[in-house]
Amino acid sequence: MQKEPHLFQEADKTLIAAVDEAIERAVETAGHELQSLGVGRSPQDYFADAVLRHLFLRLCGADLRTNTGGDPETAWKILYMGRSVARHWERERGGSAALREKKDRR
Repeated sequence: MQKEPHLFQEADKTLIAAVDEAIERAVETAGHELQSLGVGRSPQDYFADAVLRHLFLRLCGADLRTNTGGDPETAWKILYMGRSVARHWERERGGSAALREKKDRR
């Protein structure tokens, strides 16, 4: 039984390393062009954001080519989880968590 969590942890490490490597390859391939276009952030951040958007759409079941057809409930769950993390980080820094009301949902 102890092996199973370890296998998942190793698979996670492999996945994260592959994502990081893909971002670095994208930077090497197109980072200079991005900078010449005047993108206001580093190529690493730009490509990491692209990965995040892709995974968000994928998790929501959206069409990855058109960004349509995703499940709004799944999207809201992901966004609310992110908001929870942000509030936790605000408290960690000694501030009070920003009070933002939840939007009404079904």
